[in-house]
Amino acid sequence: MTYDDDSSNPYSVRPMGTIPPLDLSAIRTTEPPKIDFVLPSLPAGAVGVLSGPGGAGKSMLALQLMFSVAAGSECDFSLGAGAWSKPELLPGRVVYLSIEDPAEILHSRLHHIIRFYEQDTTCREWLDTGLLDLIKVFPLSGTGFSLMSAMGGSTEWLKPIFEVCQGARLVFIDTMRRAHDSDENDNGKMSVFLKLVEMVAKETGASVVLLHHENKASMGDDGAGSEALRGASAIVDNARWVGRVRKMSAKEAQEHRVQESDRHWYLRLSLEKTNYGPPVAPIWLHRQDEYHGALSAVSLDKIEPKRGGRSHA
Repeated sequence: MTYDDDSSNPYSVRPMGTIPPLDLSAIRTTEPPKIDFVLPSLPAGAVGVLSGPGGAGKSMLALQLMFSVAAGSECDFSLGAGAWSKPELLPGRVVYLSIEDPAEILHSRLHHIIRFYEQDTTCREWLDTGLLDLIKVFPLSGTGFSLMSAMGGSTEWLKPIFEVCQGARLVFIDTMRRAHDSDENDNGKMSVFLKLVEMVAKETGASVVLLHHENKASMGDDGAGSEALRGASAIVDNARWVGRVRKMSAKEAQEHRVQESDRHWYLRLSLEKTNYGPPVAPIWLHRQDEYHGALSAVSLDKIEPKRGGRSHA
């Protein structure tokens, strides 16, 4: 992290004397401002983590959430409504920093996402009236991109990231592991990295979501929750919001009457940590084969367990 007293530098450390304390007298008599949620229970200027095993659909989900936030509540394929506790979304610019996938893969995914949305009249209208201009996807794979060095200091990439993220409502960093050169199992280093990302969120006003992999021990563990995240516990501790996406288990397939051969088409999205908003019920997402894995929210009936028979004294 860069430590200097240059007030024109957005990532310099501010002297303590320049930060006024809260005015409790004013707080006593003033209604608190309404929280500006960008995603369900994730407010603007906060840092979150979206976790899942490799190949679970994290990147596709994040790319589609870009369209949701860019269009506000109009083009959200029910990820911001219905089963989710829908926030009041405002249309805005979104930024996607893809450090893992090359431009060719991003081209394919985005092409099929747009085709998926074009089948809906409302979404097509948004696409035809400037929605795509609000979405900025940067293919950074192979560029050496890193926000933090192995020793824990910020890199020359930090300033341009501040610049491209200014004014955005949502920023995705895909993936967290490729966004730094340090040890992800080191609590101290990961605390510093999360603070660095918090600075990006605070200075730009955007919600910043880090896509992150899960540890091997949690793969297949339906109840692992936020503990499924790979690396130091400081990652979960410092993030204000943790989402988890995973494939449907065999047990869940039975509970929801889904054929075993079809369960890999279903993903479960849950919020495992929500510091600034209410708990949100998990939802099921269905991969659209025709659109190369584009996701849509679905409602699945669950078989209710039979009640026990008569008790015998």
